[in-house]
Amino acid sequence: MTHDQKEAMTLGARIAVLKEGMLQQVGTPEEVYFQPANTFVATFIGTPPMNLLRAQVVARNGAPALQMGAVCLQVLEAHAKVLQSRVGQAILLGVRPQDIYAEHTAPPDAILSESVPATVDVVEPHGDRNDVHLLLEGAPLIAQLSARVKPREGEVIPLRLHLEYLHLFDEATGQRLGNHAD
Repeated sequence: MTHDQKEAMTLGARIAVLKEGMLQQVGTPEEVYFQPANTFVATFIGTPPMNLLRAQVVARNGAPALQMGAVCLQVLEAHAKVLQSRVGQAILLGVRPQDIYAEHTAPPDAILSESVPATVDVVEPHGDRNDVHLLLEGAPLIAQLSARVKPREGEVIPLRLHLEYLHLFDEATGQRLGNHAD
């Protein structure tokens, strides 16, 4: 047993995540990281934690999409199936800092969102990367960007989200929506 998430992720073949004595999820480190059962697990496992953004499910061109202020994200088919019955409802969109890219820095095989403008608040240099704290439609967001990307505080930069690795959660319960593989 450990309270150190890095130790659990590194040494454990299976880990259990508890909150106030209640079991939240049991699985391999990969399952817990890539398919968190709820928002607690999503934000507890991983450094920096997963970003959670409030989004409205809307219909766009006959398919579900996620609206966050002026930003509207089309989603992949697996996510669209989960969201189909939730048009008109709010959900929480989860995205890990590692799955956010500055323009032209994503892997060539990544399936990316349209460009999303975000305002740089703080840049934390780490040598190999920058942890960039941003505001997306007023909501806080952290992106781990290449150290070659050198945003300035106050600058609006275009970001792209890796659509395959988005996570969807029920806003009221925090539970993961659907069984889509991330």
